[in-house]
Amino acid sequence: MLINSIKQTTLLLTIPPPQRQNSNLTSRLRRGIPQLSPLKLVAPSRMLFWLVMAKSQQKTGLKLYIDTTGNLTQNGGGTLEEATLNGLAFNHSGPAAAVQSTITTADGTSIVLAGSGDFGTTKTAGAINVTGAVISADALLSASKATGFTSGTYTVGTDGVVKSGGNDVYNKADGTGLTTDNTQNIIYKMTGL
Repeated sequence: MLINSIKQTTLLLTIPPPQRQNSNLTSRLRRGIPQLSPLKLVAPSRMLFWLVMAKSQQKTGLKLYIDTTGNLTQNGGGTLEEATLNGLAFNHSGPAAAVQSTITTADGTSIVLAGSGDFGTTKTAGAINVTGAVISADALLSASKATGFTSGTYTVGTDGVVKSGGNDVYNKADGTGLTTDNTQNIIYKMTGL
């Protein structure tokens, strides 16, 4: 299956002529396309096939696999990598040919799985970049309260203490940002003596 173009929620697919092994797949793809209307996908993306099949998988319990050329297939047995997000992060086609997958959701969030250029036995996952994602402060607090989190050079512990380079972080006295320096310069001026 080749992706010709994707505009808004209109999906234009080139599906190979039905053969005995994929005629059911072709009809399921055609039936599943209207169910993707909330998503806006950016081509080229192998995620398209994965998302189109999601509805069929719910009904049939079928799994998708990544074949040896980086394409998605239903025929995988136990020999091929399952087409999970983690599997797509490792996706490649032949030596050093990473297969990139891109998803753009209706709210503008873009998820790009770069695939892996590592064809060796110890594979390295490709980068996963998310842009335009929004999370509420309450959701962030809820998700991080048991583990804390790190952003750039700042670490927030489960107790709420903020550190940078192992040092406690404080608000600057003038309110213009953060500092690891907790000293105050106080100038005494004596008059009338």
